[in-house]
Amino acid sequence: MNNAIPQATTWLRVDVLLVGGFGPDAAASAGETSYFISSPDYGAATVHEHAPQAEQQVTIAGTAGPNRALFGFRAIDYWLNQDGRHDPSCVVIQNEVNEWDEPISGPGRYVRELSARLWDSTYNPTTGEGQINADLMLSNSSTALEIGNICLGVRAEVVMLQIDDNDATAYVHEPTELRMMADEPGSTEVEF
Repeated sequence: MNNAIPQATTWLRVDVLLVGGFGPDAAASAGETSYFISSPDYGAATVHEHAPQAEQQVTIAGTAGPNRALFGFRAIDYWLNQDGRHDPSCVVIQNEVNEWDEPISGPGRYVRELSARLWDSTYNPTTGEGQINADLMLSNSSTALEIGNICLGVRAEVVMLQIDDNDATAYVHEPTELRMMADEPGSTEVEF
């Protein structure tokens, strides 16, 4: 597998939902959370726990009045074994070579899970306050040999859109494909 990696193609699918509100009763506010996930052990089939719910919670102070709110990610960041970006008590350990005595290129080489979800939201139209949990996770847990431990820092920015629009309409854009090259930034324009 390691000899094939330089020729491998990796796919990443990102679904984006753009939501907007019009009129005097539409308002957008944001909040954020950041936390650490540390796992000092590694080997094979290591269990990596998600952060406690209290650390995932984002509270957003919105505008009082609008009768409903929608939540979405505005930004997410993952820092795996990066100095200054994880719990200082988590000591990064990584093998220098793999099972075939080949040099290991970095901590993210064998990432098996990378996930982000928003869940369990509440909204109070009287105060305009919203709460939601932002669950970010990264794991290298594998049935094969894991090359190092996890010292992870994550951050989520969440936006809350408040609306009173009972006649909202939806527009669905056809998928847009962006081909990205290794170690090069990429972008594409999307028109509505």
